[in-house]
Amino acid sequence: MISEINKNKIKIDFSINVNFTIVSAGVQVRKGAKVVNSLIELLNSIQDDFVVGLDEVQELSQANRQFLDVLGNVFSSNRKVRFLFTGSYTGITKTLIEPPSSSPLHGRPPTILNLRPFIEDLSRQFLKKGMEELNLSFNKEEEVVRRLDGIVGWLTLFGNFYGVRKMSFEEALNSTISEGRKIAEEEFKHFLEKRSNRMLYVKLMDLIKVVNRWSDIKRGVEISVGGVDDKELSLALDALVRNNFVEKVEKGEYRITDPLLREIDYGKISS
Repeated sequence: MISEINKNKIKIDFSINVNFTIVSAGVQVRKGAKVVNSLIELLNSIQDDFVVGLDEVQELSQANRQFLDVLGNVFSSNRKVRFLFTGSYTGITKTLIEPPSSSPLHGRPPTILNLRPFIEDLSRQFLKKGMEELNLSFNKEEEVVRRLDGIVGWLTLFGNFYGVRKMSFEEALNSTISEGRKIAEEEFKHFLEKRSNRMLYVKLMDLIKVVNRWSDIKRGVEISVGGVDDKELSLALDALVRNNFVEKVEKGEYRITDPLLREIDYGKISS
């Protein structure tokens, strides 16, 4: 069928739902056809600009080789098709931004769009506009922003609990905080995987909740875990900044940007 479409230059609109579990693609193909080859053929046949959006790809690092082969082949063969990935920065980093040399995606760096927290006024507007689109009257933007800051993911999660699932205000806010804290903690655990000095990162996150200057952070580390080389400490802080757990602010100070990350008991993570 795809070959006939290409041969006769037939222009069609189509919608495909691919259910990657990631061991199998939930796509029906003709008997005897290989799913991977059919997907590659289909995506490479597209003649117009086309965007494939893949949401919540935190576990892309665990995808099997066939799925990555599809991405790598189409990326190289058809410039009309673009892939848009959204999800956990740590999960995406492992496979897309810093893939191993054996990966089909090695040497194909993506463009990174890092969504920073909204300023306070924009956060209120974001909530207000979302509620208006759901035809809901809402006047507690201040309380939500005070609790969740401008983290877009948490504001959206609250909007889903309150506006879509119809929870009460208190239940929606508490559920957002509880669920968000779990997500944030899992993200940090992913970050710690395969890091030999994980105790240093855990201690840094605990310290930055209460102190911000580099010298105070170093002193706290030395008191807790012993001496640490300046270079090692700086590299660890840079890694936390690069992975969006911490941000570097004026005067060389550091702070945890996500309010829910500030609520995690990092001592339990290290135990």
